[in-house]
Amino acid sequence: MAEEIQQKTFKVEGMMCHHCEAHVKEALEALKGVSEAVANHETGEAVVKFASPVSDAEIVGAIEKAGYKVL
Repeated sequence: MAEEIQQKTFKVEGMMCHHCEAHVKEALEALKGVSEAVANHETGEAVVKFASPVSDAEIVGAIEKAGYKVL
């Protein structure tokens, strides 16, 4: 039986361009368990998809370590 993909959306402050989106995406996809991440500077959101549990604290930590603020 295939694992169910779950997703969470986070409001991210500080993304100004596509380079910022790529930086957030890379930071999130480096986390164990994250299968895909999509960041959008226009909406100020990052959507994280995962098949195995990833805590909100891990996600927030990765975004903040990349230099952005989670609201």
